[in-house]
Amino acid sequence: KIFVQSFNRQNIQYTVWHKNGQMSKKDILQSSIDQFIQKYPSRSIIVYTGTRQEAEDLEKYLSQFYESYFYHAGLSSDQKQILLQQWQSNQVKIIIATIAFA
Repeated sequence: KIFVQSFNRQNIQYTVWHKNGQMSKKDILQSSIDQFIQKYPSRSIIVYTGTRQEAEDLEKYLSQFYESYFYHAGLSSDQKQILLQQWQSNQVKIIIATIAFA
């Protein structure tokens, strides 16, 4: 059997923020996370990045404000499994990830 369906998921919120000249990308992201947490305090957040280094750098920045973790192919299988389980059980709220999290 062949199954065809949209990539759009009803349980995922997609947001595009336009950057003005005064706020950095990190500031915009932090603001959007704050808004999301206020509106949906029991939900989890995934921030996708293009590279492992971006995931680690962004997680380092965001960890100043929130409990967050990075997830990419450079983690061991055990680390990835633990993080995935913690995220699925709502123990981890914010993941900064590459497509390895898909």
